[in-house]
Amino acid sequence: AMNDPKPLTNNEIFPQGSIADLAFGASTYLKGAAIMRMVFNLMAPDVFREAIVQYVKDNEYGSVDEEDMWQGMAAVADLPVDLQAVMYTWTHQPGYPLVTVYRDDHGCITVKQEKYLAKDDSNARWSIPLTFTTSSELDFNYSRTVWLMEGQEQMELGECLESDDWIIINIRQSGFYRVNYDLVTWQILTHDLQNCDLSDIHPVNRGQLLLDGFDL
Repeated sequence: AMNDPKPLTNNEIFPQGSIADLAFGASTYLKGAAIMRMVFNLMAPDVFREAIVQYVKDNEYGSVDEEDMWQGMAAVADLPVDLQAVMYTWTHQPGYPLVTVYRDDHGCITVKQEKYLAKDDSNARWSIPLTFTTSSELDFNYSRTVWLMEGQEQMELGECLESDDWIIINIRQSGFYRVNYDLVTWQILTHDLQNCDLSDIHPVNRGQLLLDGFDL
């Protein structure tokens, strides 16, 4: 498990021959793959491939850095955020976020972010693409994304549920973050998984609920 993977970008100077051990490790490469999968889903497959092809063509005879990559991809993608600034929150700090979901007495949803398995009073924050669906929608496509930005510890999601409705965040586990729910939502999800049609919830999200539930 990737409990606290290192940053993907590291500007420290290491003794010769030690950089691979000190700056990188197995979790670093897994983190990199997870982050690129998140970008892939944000941009849509065809747009992502177009961006990668264009980036390679533009830089095939030169040297590049991370800034060049994100700027090149942003030029092709049509996103409502500054892709480079967003991705720096993922590549320049260790670890990854935990998103916790709360519902108030009216069923309205608030989400809060913190560092997953933080061992101290970490102030780490990410710009997180939140994809979600509810039991009244059952839409497990990436039809909408709400951004919980780096400067926000928490925000109202703009979604209010009936008393017996559930919400699932991180559609098909496309984002590199864990999700926890308040007790009421966990109970509703558990009840529906035990008593309703399992196909109502995408199999990847059924697995995600188990994985997040056991790891939290």
